[in-house]
Formats: sequence, structure tokens, C-alpha cells
Amino acid sequence: MESKWSRIENLSNAKFRRLTGVKKNIFLVMREILYEHEKVNKSQGGRPCILCLEDQILLMLDYYKRYNPFYQHGNDYGVSETNAWRIVTQTEKIIISSGRFNLPGK
Repeated sequence: MESKWSRIENLSNAKFRRLTGVKKNIFLVMREILYEHEKVNKSQGGRPCILCLEDQILLMLDYYKRYNPFYQHGNDYGVSETNAWRIVTQTEKIIISSGRFNLPGK
């Protein structure tokens, strides 16, 4: 399955923000945070996620934007409902713990 990121990475900044709810440069900072976290933690092993890091961020942003059930988000991204929930919560936790972002109510 083609990643959502590969379909939208070349959008203009205005269209990217309309689709995701964040500016492209903010998205790239989030991606950098996840790459740094993955470098440190993937050395310990573990099963890789079915989605690329960019799609994990897009899934989280999509959830925040629409608040649809995880079943629907999972179906949109080709993962199970449980994996969609896990990806959103873990991605959110990593981004918040970096100290570079503050999510209201978290």
C-alpha cells in the first residue's frame, strides 16, 4: 500500500496545512523528533511499525483533526483499530516528551 506521505509530501504549504492542520515546517520538526527517538530506541530491538514515521504523524494529526473512531482511522491507514490507537498515543507521547511541543490538555 502506498504511504499517505508519498502522496502529499509535494503539496504546497497552504494545501498541506488544509489537509493536516499544521504547517509543513511544524510537521518536519515532528518528524525529526520521531527520527531521533527511533535512533535511540530501535537499537534495543522490537517489531517495526507497519507505517512509516511520516504516516504515524499523519495518523495522529488526522485523529486530532476529525476525532473519528480509531476503527475508521485504522481502515484509512491500513492498520487495525488497536494499532491506530497505539500509534496515536505513542506518537503523541514522544512528541510531548521532547519538550518542543505542548498539546493542550496533555
